[in-house]
Amino acid sequence: MKKLITTVPTLIEDIKSIKVELIHLKESCEYNSSSLKSFQDQVSSLERGVSHIEKIPNSLAVANKETANLKSVIETKEQWSRLSNVSNENK
Repeated sequence: MKKLITTVPTLIEDIKSIKVELIHLKESCEYNSSSLKSFQDQVSSLERGVSHIEKIPNSLAVANKETANLKSVIETKEQWSRLSNVSNENK
């Protein structure tokens, strides 16, 4: 019985120590959870950016095709204009 009584204060200190360690562990888990959330947000942002970048080649292809079509229209109109001027000069 005497031995049990002498170990009680030690057990109480051990329990207090465990409680403090659990508090630190909980704080660490909360910090890690917050850090992970921040990291997930950054990854999501990067994924959106990559998605936009992946669309650029298609957009450029469409723009190049439209530019080529416009150049063709301009050449046709310039040729028509030159032919019109030649025709007017001959009158």
